[in-house]
Amino acid sequence: ANLKVWLPCCCQASVCRARAIMSSDTAVAQEIASDAAGASVATVAPDFPLVDIAPFLAPDGSPLAAQRGATALAWDSAMREWGFARVTGHQIDPDLVARLRADVLNFFDLSLEEKRRYSDPSGRYGPEGYTAVGIESVGRTSTAAGTTGGALPDLVENLVLRGGPIETAEELGERSRFPPSLQRLTGEYWKQLERTLGALHAMTALALGEDVALFDGAYRGTQANALRMAHYPAMPADKPVLSGQMRYGAHTDYQGYTLLMQDPLVGGLEVFRPPNGTYPGGWSAVPPGGLVVNAGDLVELWVNGRWRSAMHRVGNSALAKRRLSLAFFTGPRGDARIEPIVREGEEARFEAVIAGEHLARKLAVSNVGNL
Repeated sequence: ANLKVWLPCCCQASVCRARAIMSSDTAVAQEIASDAAGASVATVAPDFPLVDIAPFLAPDGSPLAAQRGATALAWDSAMREWGFARVTGHQIDPDLVARLRADVLNFFDLSLEEKRRYSDPSGRYGPEGYTAVGIESVGRTSTAAGTTGGALPDLVENLVLRGGPIETAEELGERSRFPPSLQRLTGEYWKQLERTLGALHAMTALALGEDVALFDGAYRGTQANALRMAHYPAMPADKPVLSGQMRYGAHTDYQGYTLLMQDPLVGGLEVFRPPNGTYPGGWSAVPPGGLVVNAGDLVELWVNGRWRSAMHRVGNSALAKRRLSLAFFTGPRGDARIEPIVREGEEARFEAVIAGEHLARKLAVSNVGNL
């Protein structure tokens, strides 16, 4: 018999809206429901999407820009099937990324006491600044929707730059939870990410058959974007992790697109691909390196379920090695009302949400001690 397995999508008030994945295989259904603790081994998928977005960064009227239609079709296919894609042609400077990575790793090499000078007084993950290992348990954002029986603290420490880059000495003084040594390079990187995000939004509008300015109103003046520098420390072999504990638990992202610059050498990102006519469903490992983009909850809501906000995690396949990823979370203004684009003949699959309220609920649940 077909089984419905509920995965979290987006929340309205305290009621979680969800989508059902249909499966005729009981074992697969049980895996989806119970495997947030990482019991199964992820395998590399040879057909993980690769999309070159260079046409959307090329000048209008250029030969490269003429390829935008085909690129948008490839994006639509990737988001329908996976909700993820490896992205090339993004024009983010690799030398800048390398220099930023080196400086960020130097920060994480500081003593815990020195790093905690940059922690928010609340000690919570979410505000700008540093959070230590043991503060966040992202799997709880799925647990709250009933997909798992519990989630342990994640094996990650974070440094977050929230709202926008720090551009002046006065602003640096006001935002004392961010290390001055990282001000310049994070500012340069942020601007390149925003350019890439603009290309992604233009490609999305074309893929959906909507006006190119589709996202302009909701994103104008947004303070919801955040650069999260996530450091996964190497775990000594003589200090095994707790049963079911992961570097980063299974979850969906909360807002718009996430632009993830992966560690160039150390893997760990794993994406859940639901069953279809030819694939039984399961976790797929994404090889390290490069830029990976995925759709968050609000994208899935916006497109009325046409695309997926996919469940993903950071597995324990390389616990002996430290790993650093640079995740740029993007989202509409906090007061923006996000509602589905309903095509002729469709019904709305989700209720509208206020973007900032949705984000606040998710962040609250993800902090250890809040459940």
